[in-house]
Amino acid sequence: MTTAPVVAAIGGSEDSARVVDWAADEAARQGRPLQVAHAWRWSRYETDETGSADYVRARQVVQDMLSEAANRATARRPGLRVSTWILADDKLPGLLRIGRRAALVVVGSRKHRAADVLMPGTVATGLVRHAEFPVVVVRGEQPLPDSPHRVVLAVAPDHDPGPAARFALAQAASRQAELEVVHAWHPDVDLSGMAVVMDTGPALERAQALLTAVATPLEGNGTTKIRRSALVGTPAGHLVEATTGADLLVIGARRGRRHLGPLTRELLRHAPCPVAVIPHD
Repeated sequence: MTTAPVVAAIGGSEDSARVVDWAADEAARQGRPLQVAHAWRWSRYETDETGSADYVRARQVVQDMLSEAANRATARRPGLRVSTWILADDKLPGLLRIGRRAALVVVGSRKHRAADVLMPGTVATGLVRHAEFPVVVVRGEQPLPDSPHRVVLAVAPDHDPGPAARFALAQAASRQAELEVVHAWHPDVDLSGMAVVMDTGPALERAQALLTAVATPLEGNGTTKIRRSALVGTPAGHLVEATTGADLLVIGARRGRRHLGPLTRELLRHAPCPVAVIPHD
């Protein structure tokens, strides 16, 4: 049976090298081949001009870019099986197609000129919204940790934590890292009296019960250290802070969603580490 590859989707941007590095490390950890892919529109829409000098030059540029990326991966991870693929499609449809047979797809985050954020409408956000397979968005704000040590799993009461939790545990185990399970919660607001009362008791109990339900099944698997964090306040702010210095943030996303949730959008824009988005039913 063919082993599903880790796919590094590159586009010639400044973060392509980081995408290749992250994907090569992941493929080596999992014992999977690495496939470096680039979507090229000309090869789909202008096939009648494939003999032209412009076409030949343009295709050579793409092939050189892919070869350089493949050489970078093998230099970083000697012995890694690396192949390249020119996708004869637009970027998003091409990556959705190749992702169906991949273990995961790794993409970069395009920086907005006015602010160092991943803006909605990019290939990365489109892929996260539509993909039915794991997607890792490599953030570019800080260097990848030299010695991976912590994976953060964000959980919410309205999402099935199973697929994301299993992915996060496997990531932590492969890195010999700590797994931190994080849930941000808000106190209940009591409006029954003359004054507004913030009731933290029941809300904290629910948060702790959710963390217990997610973390307990994971604690019996191997030697990975698991830490639970119930943080009171806005989820996005706490998760951005919690992932400072982390190797990876893992979040779940419901399949068939038409739009990204506000928390997912904020984390894709501001998380200081790579973000893995794992689909669930």
